[in-house]
Amino acid sequence: AIKKSQIIMSILSKIKHTHILIAILTLALGIRLIYLYQISDSPLLEVLLIDSHYYDQTGKIVASGQGTEERIFFMNPYYTYYLALIYTLIGHSWITALFIQAITGTISCALIYGMGRLLISPAVGIIAAALAAIYGTLVFYDGALLTANPIVFYNLISLYCLLLWKEKQKPIYLIAAGLALGLSTTGRGLILMFVVLLPIWFYLQNQNYRTAITNWIYVLIGIFCILIPVGLRNWSIG
Repeated sequence: AIKKSQIIMSILSKIKHTHILIAILTLALGIRLIYLYQISDSPLLEVLLIDSHYYDQTGKIVASGQGTEERIFFMNPYYTYYLALIYTLIGHSWITALFIQAITGTISCALIYGMGRLLISPAVGIIAAALAAIYGTLVFYDGALLTANPIVFYNLISLYCLLLWKEKQKPIYLIAAGLALGLSTTGRGLILMFVVLLPIWFYLQNQNYRTAITNWIYVLIGIFCILIPVGLRNWSIG
């Protein structure tokens, strides 16, 4: 009877947290869409400046089928091709790009919940997700034509996959983490500093150097799947 009671309480606790999480994610998306509506007719989107202008212009060039500049990538390539894909499918629409970022920003809140749940408890995950949902800086960058949104998104995916690997010990999670880190690197290369330190974390999990290096190689496989084509393109041109 005690075991059955514990199982029922566990199920109820999960349902409760699920409902709370859904409410938080709804709030996160709502805040981002309201912000997007507020800036839709403001100077923030009427006149693009510096990085946003560059990404927009090069995205239009790629979408038109003219290729990219005949030199190595002047800026991190991810965002150019992100916009190019949207412009190809839907037409030149900043709002569509930012709407997608509002969705990925909301998913980031869900990933933060998942990390908190795996690291400490579901309650901690709920609190962390709620803070991310209303954090002004994240809301601002989710509504900007800049690389911050995808960088945060892919970094969180990589961290979540690493935590899933720690729990389930399946190499597929390491490769998935590597793919996410590779995509993040095409947005900003500084994440590779984290990659260099990863073997230390792997070693701390089981105190075995060989296993740590093997796990690191799995991550590198995912990263190289993304970075090798970018590197070959730059090498062939520059």
